[in-house]
Amino acid sequence: MATQLDLASRLQQLSALLSEHRQLWVPRPLTDRPAFDRSGLPWERTLPSLAHYLLTLGENEVDRLKHGGCPEAAAPALLHDLVECTQRLSALPRLPRRRQHFSSRVAFGVPLRKWQQVEAFVETVAANVNAARTETWIDWCGGKGHLARALAVQQRAVVVEQQFDLARSAVMLGRRADVDVAAVAGDVRHAPLWLGEQLGACALHACGELGDALLRCAVASDLPLLALAPCCPHRVADERHRPLSQAGQGHDPQLERVALRLVGFAEVAAPRRIRRRRRRETLYRVAFDLLWRETRGEDRYRTLPPVPVAWVREPFADFAGQLAKWQQIDLPRLSASRCARLLERAKQRVDQAEALGVVRALFRRPIEVYLALDRAAFVEQAGMETAVGTFCPAVVTPRNIMLLGHR
Repeated sequence: MATQLDLASRLQQLSALLSEHRQLWVPRPLTDRPAFDRSGLPWERTLPSLAHYLLTLGENEVDRLKHGGCPEAAAPALLHDLVECTQRLSALPRLPRRRQHFSSRVAFGVPLRKWQQVEAFVETVAANVNAARTETWIDWCGGKGHLARALAVQQRAVVVEQQFDLARSAVMLGRRADVDVAAVAGDVRHAPLWLGEQLGACALHACGELGDALLRCAVASDLPLLALAPCCPHRVADERHRPLSQAGQGHDPQLERVALRLVGFAEVAAPRRIRRRRRRETLYRVAFDLLWRETRGEDRYRTLPPVPVAWVREPFADFAGQLAKWQQIDLPRLSASRCARLLERAKQRVDQAEALGVVRALFRRPIEVYLALDRAAFVEQAGMETAVGTFCPAVVTPRNIMLLGHR
């Protein structure tokens, strides 16, 4: 097992960091910042030099800082301090990996980046836990069983998946790869008996409460081995995070769903075409929001649902017309010149939000690490030996934190 962290101490430090600087990461620049009132976000008024500096940065520098770059020497001291502190407290060890060999049949049908994640996950498990202590691996919320097939090269694996069609595909792909993969169709949140003393459980990017359900079942079932890479922490029933561990409950930074969503905003692994499409959609949404505010005379953000990708490919006037019709909103007919003005103002607003968002982005990883350490502390207080670290580079997946546990 890899080197252990002092979970309680790090949780306390992360909670203190998040609590002290709450005003910097709770407000969302794009939605909470007034469009017509020039007062800006609350912290822009209390920290004007920091806000002014960020708003003068170019797009490339903003992007560099958001992806972990160090500020230039001329940056305000506060920004230097925040970067140093957030990086130090969110640093995790890289977990060792043991090289495994997989046939092309095992990786059949798996997108390259997904396979890289599966490969790294299995190699990390192989290097850090004694798999001989388990007869069968459970692939928790396993979908088509990509992880299960890789695990089944060495030991039997069972996919637990809610959707019957995916569970059936997992079995068929296992047969094609000539590995021992079975599947059970069921909801893991209501089936704690999937686990037993001779089973180990793995979950690669189990979303939100599904990962928490695995931890609770592992503790209740005295599971000997556990490996979890969590994902999408905002996908929970409650409006805010409820710490699982006693240490987390004692040091609770009050993470609401909006803050939990911040964890998933990293685009390190997103292809360039996806980033371009998201940028265009953001511009369209902000321009529509400006149009709505002007029409209604209310300087307040209106939440909009996801829209079909095809709409984003159309000119803005068509996008706005379809969205207004869908939402049953009465908006004026848009001339070409007004569309151009709205898009120009939207770009300015997005650029400003991106620049101010540099500070908010600094707290993305500390929040994610806090959540992971809370889970680890929960498992540890139940008697398991734990390790937390990264199992692959962020370019493979930004959600690269793994929790390992064994008895």
